[in-house]
This record gives sequence, structure tokens and C-alpha cells, in this order.
Amino acid sequence: MKRYGLDTLGMEHAIPVELNGERQYVCFRKDYKDAKFAVLEVRDHRMQEAVESSPLYLKGRMKLLFSDEIASSSVQAPSVPSDPDGQPITEESAGESAGESENELGVSYPEVVSYQQAKELLRKEPYLIAHQQLGTPAKILEKARELGVTFPNLMAGDIM
Repeated sequence: MKRYGLDTLGMEHAIPVELNGERQYVCFRKDYKDAKFAVLEVRDHRMQEAVESSPLYLKGRMKLLFSDEIASSSVQAPSVPSDPDGQPITEESAGESAGESENELGVSYPEVVSYQQAKELLRKEPYLIAHQQLGTPAKILEKARELGVTFPNLMAGDIM
């Protein structure tokens, strides 16, 4: 699955793409009125290629926000797990970075830029967290961490 973002003022925006020689439209939607990006999630590889070959993507107006695909080559050499600095991970260092690797497997929402947006997102499907559990920015971040959810563009000083 890949998630694409489109910087737009409207809540929805339909973009034409060429798929199998035919023009089709994909619809980007904002989850929140003040979200930075309208978002499109695509699971079909042919549609992903169509989106990535569209003029708006090639010009940089559409951006790839998230991809859960793992790049693979036809021949893979056996690899030793390493940390971000390229150092091999030992049993001692594996315990230290367990929280980091857990977060890498989670879901990132770069379109969320305020605690209110984060709170609304966590209250919706698939999370369905009760609003009482999301009363403060600290509680919002704690729940997000438990769920493996990250908000990379959330402003630390932006309190509801």
C-alpha cells in the first residue's frame, strides 16, 4: 500500500490518470479541514504506477507520503541487522532500540499538524479511542506511541 499526498485547499480533489490506455480519476480526500495534504491510498500496483507517471506527480505536486513495500532485488546477499549508523546490532543494542524498530513498523501521518487533528484521527476507524483517553497532548502522544502511530509534522508547541 502506498499513500500519496496532494497539497490542495479543497477537501476533495479528483486527478486524472492513465491506466491501461484509459483515463480514470483518483480522488484525494482530506481527513480534516485544516489538514496539510489531501490523501489517496492505493493498494493496486498498476494504479500506483499510473499515479506515479501522472504529470502532477512528476512535477512534484503529488508526493509519496508512505509506502509499506520492501524493495527487493533478484539476488539478495545475506545481511546482518544494523543500526541507522551501519553498525551491526548486538543483543545488548537490540534491547535499546526495540522502541525505535517498533515505531518504524507503525503508521505515519505526515498530514497531521495539530494535536486536535491527532485526537480526531485516533477517535476514528481503525483506532476508535475514547475521547476521555485523549484529553491532553501528552495522553494523545502516549496512545499514539502504544498504537505505533507517528505524527512527524506535529508541532510540539501547538496545543489544542
